[in-house]
Amino acid sequence: GSVEMVGGKCLVALALLKAGKDQTHPLVQEALAGARKIAPVLVNTGGSGPCYNEAVACIFLCDVDPIQYAPEIKLLIQGMLKRQRPSGAWAYQPPTYDDTSQTQYGVLCCWAAHQAGMEVPARAVESAAQWLMRVQNADGGWTYSPHDPGTYERRNQGPTTHSMAAAGLSS
Repeated sequence: GSVEMVGGKCLVALALLKAGKDQTHPLVQEALAGARKIAPVLVNTGGSGPCYNEAVACIFLCDVDPIQYAPEIKLLIQGMLKRQRPSGAWAYQPPTYDDTSQTQYGVLCCWAAHQAGMEVPARAVESAAQWLMRVQNADGGWTYSPHDPGTYERRNQGPTTHSMAAAGLSS
């Protein structure tokens, strides 16, 4: 089939690379072009809507060749850090609430870049970890859009889901 979003193209390309295809595969080339194209847009605008595309594009470039694509990776990281909220979470743009799902992609992006040798400010990672600890549900899991109580006393944030518990814990 076809995928329109850059992040989706990058996921397809990552799967192809992991399955033994090389970078000359047309879908890998399409993903590389898309990822490289959105990097300057993100750093200049901070992006709009969800951060999934930009985060997955960064992860993809880090996996393919962090040296060759270092300029684009650095732009994607800068853009993702612009999107990080003062609370430490990531959210849809424009932000209306903190979002565990968006935050897991912000953290994954930072982790991939760090693993690829890029500089990621420790403060950004610490801030995300602190937010995740503050919004952890009383039952130990996480919800999709928790309310930050400003303290580390666990409160009932609503129903925990398996996917958000995995997102919060892994982040």
